[in-house]
Amino acid sequence: MSKKRKKRPPADVSSPVLTESAVPQRSGKFFWGLAAGFTCTLLVTVVMDLGWIPLGSRARAESAPVELPSTRDLTISGQIPEGAALLVDGQPVTGNVAGAWTHVTVPYAARSVEIRGPSGTWWQADLSQASSDSLRPLWSGEIVVEPSPLLSGDTLYVDGQSRGAVPGTIGGIAPGWHVMSLRSGPNLLYEDARRMSSGEVVPLSVPAPPPEGKGRLIVRSRRMEQSGMVETQARAVRVDGRYRGATPLELNIPAGYHSVAVEEPGQAVLVQVLRVESGSTRYVQAQYPQDPELGVQIGKPTTVKPDGPIVVPVRIVGVGAPIEKAFLQMVRSRQAETVQVPLSLSPSDPQIWIGVIPKSLLLPGEPAFAFASGKDVSGKEGCSEIVDLYR
Repeated sequence: MSKKRKKRPPADVSSPVLTESAVPQRSGKFFWGLAAGFTCTLLVTVVMDLGWIPLGSRARAESAPVELPSTRDLTISGQIPEGAALLVDGQPVTGNVAGAWTHVTVPYAARSVEIRGPSGTWWQADLSQASSDSLRPLWSGEIVVEPSPLLSGDTLYVDGQSRGAVPGTIGGIAPGWHVMSLRSGPNLLYEDARRMSSGEVVPLSVPAPPPEGKGRLIVRSRRMEQSGMVETQARAVRVDGRYRGATPLELNIPAGYHSVAVEEPGQAVLVQVLRVESGSTRYVQAQYPQDPELGVQIGKPTTVKPDGPIVVPVRIVGVGAPIEKAFLQMVRSRQAETVQVPLSLSPSDPQIWIGVIPKSLLLPGEPAFAFASGKDVSGKEGCSEIVDLYR
């Protein structure tokens, strides 16, 4: 009797079971393809870097290098003042003026530009940092004449040249030393002199003229003795360079600036410059022995040419410390302030200082009274007697 085989249940098609032979097997062809692709990419990159295949923007840029221009054009606002120089990298260049601008062609690699005047550099700029080729240098200064009851449409003169009506602002003043004069027609109202820096704004006010009249001057001299300070007599006194008597001395003198010199045997001459107000009393006390001060003396002025400036030598003898400031001070009878002219040290003698007074500071037909003053770095001061430079 044969046995019947049992029928297997039908397979569940919803949950297929993969046999071992049905699992896909990974082949080595995949890895070989990946390696071949990487190798081709590497070869193309190397060929492009060597320039064998001029592909892409990089190859085009390297095959056509950019050429820089050899020059550049600068435009500088304003006109270079007379007596000043325009320099590029320290070398003078010439510009062309067109309207309100000065045009100049400079090397493309230029690094600096400057405007240099007789007193030094007025303005400079770094071209490598400039954001534009249009430059606006601030080389000039301004004078602001403040309103005053004494002014009513008068004129400001700078170095003898009319610059316009005042009060108001006068611009375009070059750096350096200038004489500023306020005039009403032919009459001089006020005058001052000073050195102006680049871009500086100088306020100029007109002080009231000193009242006419007389003041009182009292001069005494004292000496230290064992018993204390003792008043001395018969010490010669000069006022404005003229002998006026001996101590004790009392004088009525016109209001204004005066120099007082007291001579003591065996001592340096004591010199003071003071301003005497109308109706006031000023005292000069010469006390000995005294600490040494600067010795200041004005020499004989000279004129280079008939219509040129006056050159005034000044000897300043110090006590060892270098001189810090030195001025020649012009005295105006109708001004409450002096006009200061800076002194320059002589290159040949450390004790000689030179002052150059332009013709614009010298009033025709009038004496030119002045005194010299100095101060060293330790604070010691000294001044000369008031003299007439035309003497």
